[in-house]
Amino acid sequence: MRPNSFTCILLALIGLNLAVGAAAYRYLGRIDADYSRLLGEGIPFLNSMQGATGLASRTYALKVDREQAATPAEAARIEAEMDHVRQMSDQIFASPLNERAVPAELKPAYEEIRKFREGGRDRRAQYLALLNAGKTAEASTYLRDDI
Repeated sequence: MRPNSFTCILLALIGLNLAVGAAAYRYLGRIDADYSRLLGEGIPFLNSMQGATGLASRTYALKVDREQAATPAEAARIEAEMDHVRQMSDQIFASPLNERAVPAELKPAYEEIRKFREGGRDRRAQYLALLNAGKTAEASTYLRDDI
């Protein structure tokens, strides 16, 4: 008994569906692995960078507040808060998790940020020196143009 053409076509379609299903299963497995890696490495890094961005914004706001401080006590309080914010930022950038989790395509930008931060203490000292010398207009220009 010879199989008719309908049976052959049906068996071919079943075989094709099995092959497509197996390929899709493998492909989905790779997607799942990549997604898990992204969640495990990328999300903590992005969260850290969001925190660093918030701290940078806070630092800038504190510098403006320091410029407008009415009393030496208020100025000292603001400078102490600036130190605290800097310490929190240092902790973020010192985290070994961030070193490992920086995506390859973002490494140059991350290194540029790190280098900029290294000069941050000098820029802050220069800014505060201008303020303490009573050169508020120069400090304001320095803050706007150089920091």
